[in-house]
Amino acid sequence: MIAEVEINFPEKGTTAIETNAYLRNGWSASQLVAVDNLVGAAELYHKNLELSEKEEPRNQMEIAEAASELGHIYLRLSKSQEAEEMLKKGVTAYTAEGVNDTPQVARAEEELAGIYLEQKRFSEAETWFSRALPILMNAKVSAVAPEVQKTIATSIARALFGLASANFQAGDLNQANFFCERTIAATKDSGVSASDQKNIYLSCAGASRALGRIGEAEARQSHADQSALASNRH
Repeated sequence: MIAEVEINFPEKGTTAIETNAYLRNGWSASQLVAVDNLVGAAELYHKNLELSEKEEPRNQMEIAEAASELGHIYLRLSKSQEAEEMLKKGVTAYTAEGVNDTPQVARAEEELAGIYLEQKRFSEAETWFSRALPILMNAKVSAVAPEVQKTIATSIARALFGLASANFQAGDLNQANFFCERTIAATKDSGVSASDQKNIYLSCAGASRALGRIGEAEARQSHADQSALASNRH
């Protein structure tokens, strides 16, 4: 008598091999990013994106992670159009999965805002900076490790300065100066470099002068000069 053999057919979706490939590609890509091999890392994240998008049903978290990582890399490679496409895809996938308030989402939103600011799309830049900021503020409160707090504080300072820049370019000087004040306060416990601090103080001095606040402008100019000296020492 022939024994019955149960045959299990694979279900639709990602196979174990594909899942392992996704994890392996992600790990290898992160190692390549660490040694600045951004082109190689982008190829692996693109493979992961293709794996995730062919699933039925789609794994939105995997799409979000792969697309966001591609966006970060394209931004570092000065490919702003590709970065914008991937970052938007990442945020959309996170949203589809009901994930709207993590540091990963905030980073993608902040980088999108920076792209729009460079493109002089000030309203869109302000919208995305405003979306990222409260997420970062909450993340800083809940962070335990000092280094994590410092990293998040740096992102907060960048988002605030982005809002100051967007409002200044849009002609709202009072709002620009308001966000300048918050930016300067945020830099004190952040990892913002001396060079970036110089640029912040110089830009905010310009906002003060435009409002006729000469004393405030001179104080900010003085801080910019001090930051420039600190930057030169490094």
